[in-house]
Amino acid sequence: MKAIIFFLLVACMESCSRTQDPINRINNKLKIGSTGILRKDIPEVYNDSSASWQYVRRETSRVGLPSIENGSESLEIRVWEHLEWGGRMVFVIRYKDSIWTAEDYIYRILPNGRDDNDSIAVDIIRLGKPKTGWDVFMNKQIDKGLLVLKDKSTIQGYFIHNEFSYTAVEIAAKNYYRYYSLPSARELTSKIKEDKAMLEILDLINNEFPEIKSQINRYSKTRTNK
Repeated sequence: MKAIIFFLLVACMESCSRTQDPINRINNKLKIGSTGILRKDIPEVYNDSSASWQYVRRETSRVGLPSIENGSESLEIRVWEHLEWGGRMVFVIRYKDSIWTAEDYIYRILPNGRDDNDSIAVDIIRLGKPKTGWDVFMNKQIDKGLLVLKDKSTIQGYFIHNEFSYTAVEIAAKNYYRYYSLPSARELTSKIKEDKAMLEILDLINNEFPEIKSQINRYSKTRTNK
């Protein structure tokens, strides 16, 4: 009987969290708007002389996105990922004027391009609503830890399985910016809980926005045929 009651309580808590206003949860969790001074939550390893940090800036410029290092007038979340076939992707969520929007940038280095220049092809997909609706989708992402996962540099024993892999998250709002990276999130052998949580976040994005998976498949086939 106790087990049944416990199960019902857990189910009720999960159901309640999915119906909450995600913006209130985000503001409360990140304390957005609590000060008029810019707050940056960036691990110490990322600075102007860091190759990793310069990579973030270069990729932002390549895709044509504005920098959000100094915050953003609207809430903006960017999820960066390297794809298996060599392409790259950034999934962008914005909340402005009480409206959620999403878009996806899939890009790749052109055959004759070098990784240190801007010879790339970018495909931008304007996405509709997630299959379960914005409130449910964002509440699920919050529950999975999208806002608060640790960076690889702060996780003891973190191992990067593939030096070419890259998964990172940027979160910006007015007077707020946060960045963290978990490059081994796609490695199925990883036993790090943050990697597993990040993998669930990535899978949820693909499941809620099937247009992304379709576009990735088209891109990978085009690259293979070439």
